[in-house]
Amino acid sequence: MDIRSHNPDDAATYLLAAKSILSGKGFGVDFADQFLPNIAQGPLFPLLLTPVVCLFGFHFLALKLYVIFLSLGACFVVYFFFRTYLKSRKEALVALLLFAGSPVIYSLSHEILSETVFIPFLLLTVWSWDKVLRGKEAKVLTWMALLF
Repeated sequence: MDIRSHNPDDAATYLLAAKSILSGKGFGVDFADQFLPNIAQGPLFPLLLTPVVCLFGFHFLALKLYVIFLSLGACFVVYFFFRTYLKSRKEALVALLLFAGSPVIYSLSHEILSETVFIPFLLLTVWSWDKVLRGKEAKVLTWMALLF
């Protein structure tokens, strides 16, 4: 595994935002002795990075292992999402293998980028709205309120 980032600008922005959140300054970036609020990116991914930044600092191997762990979580969400809508476990497993074996997913899975976290949240949102539209909204709306 290559511990360098192939997209250092985005990774640096996420890491600096996580450090800023940890320091109590809020969601933004310290740049040239000036705090700049971050409006270009959402706060979820930096919030997810804060425990690792708190424990290990900017240790890229620890950060990449954490992102790989989050990517594995995305695989579970993909499997359960498709298990809900496909006829059999075998079809859901094929969907999971197509997802996990995708070159794009593989290349993003070890980068310090928000895309691998975006996918499971997108699928959870679609699944939740499907449940709401089918009239099972009480439990789902509670979970959506807690998650989002």
